[in-house]
Amino acid sequence: MFQEPVPVVAEGRDRRDDWGKVGCSCLVRPECKGLSMRCIADYEIESEMSVVSDDAQLMLGHPAGKFQARIKNIVRDDYSKPFLLSLQIAFEAPSLREAPDIAQDMLVECLNTLVFATGAGVRRHRTKQIIDSTPALEMRECLIWADSLKYKDPQPFLDEGIAGSIEQLLRFDPPPAVRRALRWYRFGVYDSTPEDQFQYFWFALEILAEHQKTPEKVADKCPQCKSPLYCETCKAHPTHRPYPKQAIRNLIQAVDKTCNEETIEFLDKARNALMHGATLKEIDDELPGSGEHIVDVLGKILFKALVHQLPKELFKETLHFGMPTTYVRQAMTGIAHVSTVVPMGGMESWLSIVSRV
Repeated sequence: MFQEPVPVVAEGRDRRDDWGKVGCSCLVRPECKGLSMRCIADYEIESEMSVVSDDAQLMLGHPAGKFQARIKNIVRDDYSKPFLLSLQIAFEAPSLREAPDIAQDMLVECLNTLVFATGAGVRRHRTKQIIDSTPALEMRECLIWADSLKYKDPQPFLDEGIAGSIEQLLRFDPPPAVRRALRWYRFGVYDSTPEDQFQYFWFALEILAEHQKTPEKVADKCPQCKSPLYCETCKAHPTHRPYPKQAIRNLIQAVDKTCNEETIEFLDKARNALMHGATLKEIDDELPGSGEHIVDVLGKILFKALVHQLPKELFKETLHFGMPTTYVRQAMTGIAHVSTVVPMGGMESWLSIVSRV
């Protein structure tokens, strides 16, 4: 159940009295047992909305006591930069080492509910720090994230050979289905979330499969031996136009002769899991290699399927294409593990200091 955001002062009670006092009352939850360290995670959030006043802050409390969240505006003078909210989440963890993963789950739940309640777009801009806020400690530990490079140096790839290939490709006027598939491929290459990349690539592959689906009828196959199913009554093998799943399988086998049945089954399993709400991390043990590897497998198959749509006359001249070593985007961020003395004024004043770092 969602608890609506309320002002800091409500019904004569200052909600800041409870800030950082978290504890889960759902004792039956295994993940809530043995939590001994209180932590506060400090995030910056890109947002299409703001708190109604720059000097106000909102407090949100999870009904089961899993976390508390404090939201306030980060005042900006330069409007060429994105508007940011400060989001601090108080929660409990077994140790500081395990705190980032727990904080990530709390952040996702908080942002999901925030978007659902407001209809405004938000996303994490960066993680600043996670702090041990356990009471009565003179020395505190914290994890401080370094600023990652938002914009990396580009690959020096564009040359006359690529320019000539682009001109060659522009001679091809793709039908609407291929044009839509190219659009989804573009989205998938640019996206930074592997689950989204996989689904974008799958959309494109399915569009291409339907576009070139043969009118010839096919028979359903036995799930065990893969032989055509036989009807005893009709004394025949029932046939029909290929279903979408069959059309995708036919396309994959046509464009990539090295792709075996096992790989196709893994791709279909990943597709079904993601479309029903799973993450690649959750199905990682069921896939060959890592969940990120299956994104690369699908991306390379899709690229071959797109090339397969080009007319043969385009290949009379040499075409240059770029192929990434991986479609999955990687980022490296330094995290410092620091022990420090809490200044006069306790956690409240210390958080106000570190939030400006």
